[in-house]
Amino acid sequence: MTTPQQHARHIATAITQAWDKTYGPSRFEVPMSVAASICLLRTVPQEDKPERVLEESLPQLPTPEFINELWARWGLSTDLWPELSPRWTCLSEWMPGISPTIGRPLAAGARSVAAACIEAGLPELIDDANARSTVDALGHILHSLYAQVYAMGTDPLLSQAPALDAQRIAALHPGATLTLLQVWSGTRIMHIATRLRQRGIDPASLTWQLRVIDELAAAVLATNCVLWGIDRSAVIGISDDDQTWLEEAHHERTAALLGDFDQS
Repeated sequence: MTTPQQHARHIATAITQAWDKTYGPSRFEVPMSVAASICLLRTVPQEDKPERVLEESLPQLPTPEFINELWARWGLSTDLWPELSPRWTCLSEWMPGISPTIGRPLAAGARSVAAACIEAGLPELIDDANARSTVDALGHILHSLYAQVYAMGTDPLLSQAPALDAQRIAALHPGATLTLLQVWSGTRIMHIATRLRQRGIDPASLTWQLRVIDELAAAVLATNCVLWGIDRSAVIGISDDDQTWLEEAHHERTAALLGDFDQS
């Protein structure tokens, strides 16, 4: 029987192959935009998204309608989770105003990724509450895409939480603040959240201050925060300034909640 981890790796491979075949090993924000949007909206009750096309129908949409639907999904996600929207800019900014020359292969690649997501079973994996909270599916996809062009070394998704986290977890309590650096897609956070639940602590009762330098990884991390139930309590920064990243992250989050975040 296939485990959720094996299923996630299968999905990642299918998406990477689909994107590489139709577009090539670059512009990874596009396949991640498709996969992340599917994951996010699987967590939303149907009555809260009555006008959205079912995921299974996405690959059959004509290109203009497909792009419009993907754009609308990110608009809805911004409305539902405004505090995380600053981190999602890179997942949607490629869509509006793309030229026919550049846009055609991007759109074709995005549609092929949507088909791969459906065929490989990404919606079903996310619908499984246990699998969703214990497997970093989006992290697997991101790692698989990046591994095409970067020497990624040992897959961090296969490792457990660092031993140091066991000490931190034992000291955590509702209302505590946990600050973590270099969290990438958030696999480490997923493990910590799981252990907190085992202790009877709701991970959402903590404040999570998280830093990741890579913009696309930060977008994946923000999506994972929704999947793991800490979306309202996460503060995510991507600044490379050790002194100001946290202040900037809090400022961006507050501005987004007030509708004043400048995405330019």
